[in-house]
Amino acid sequence: MIGEIFRRYEEIIPDFRDFLRALEERPPFSIRVNTIKTSFERLSKSFDEYGIHHEPVEWYRDAMITEERVTHTLEYYLGDFYVQELASMVPPLILNPHENSFVLDMCAAPGSKTTQISQMMNNRGHIIANDVDLERVKILRSNVKQMGCLNVTITRRDGRRIKGENIFDFVLLDAPCSGEGRHWRFNPLAWSESKIKSLSKLQTSLLESAIRVVKEGGIIVYSTCTYAPEENEAVLSRFLDKVKILKVKSPVRALSGVTEWRGEFYGEEMKKAIRLFPHISGTGGFFIAKLQKT
Repeated sequence: MIGEIFRRYEEIIPDFRDFLRALEERPPFSIRVNTIKTSFERLSKSFDEYGIHHEPVEWYRDAMITEERVTHTLEYYLGDFYVQELASMVPPLILNPHENSFVLDMCAAPGSKTTQISQMMNNRGHIIANDVDLERVKILRSNVKQMGCLNVTITRRDGRRIKGENIFDFVLLDAPCSGEGRHWRFNPLAWSESKIKSLSKLQTSLLESAIRVVKEGGIIVYSTCTYAPEENEAVLSRFLDKVKILKVKSPVRALSGVTEWRGEFYGEEMKKAIRLFPHISGTGGFFIAKLQKT
């Protein structure tokens, strides 16, 4: 059933049969070393002592491929690492904030990217980690505390209604989406084209808010874990008069964004965005674009 749903993307996914085969497996179990508390070398030594197989990720020095049983170790409870799918680590790397930046993570829960950004900034600067859902905010707060992130303030707001203009140096908008890229958790019974249309409207409003609150010349990274162009390129195409799309230098093998789909033209600028696929990137599916407010 999943394969039938994804056939709507056959024309924009090369080697489509390989893609369908990749959907039968989940990505490798991966973690991000929390460099606020430890180092790759120290954590690796602990795993060696436990007899836990682990290996580095070529394109990200703070990531490991390992076994699920690492979640039963003391290091897990100490917050020495965060269980995080590889594709999820890419948007913060693309955002690449400076150490003393003022950053907004607009839809932050459960906190994987917030805590990654915090360690990238060496626990300095200031991050506003926002989410609208109370229960998810509780999880966010717990994860931020466990990971020792002292430069994070947590807020609970509808991202569309965050007040102010020209405030932040960087904004990460990892938008709510249909979740097609997480095929190992994807529920086809909850999927519909009408839901995609509804999400596209929400994403458009959230991106409009992100553009409003970022400073002129500031950077926004827009990302989703879905394949639907309606939730990705179509959303960006509505703001080409307000932002410049910057070329994404992907740390992992990726394809360019699509310029048109189903008779709708999004613009050549979309080639600067990237798309991750399991059979090409070795990760879950993701869309990532880097924008600069003009």
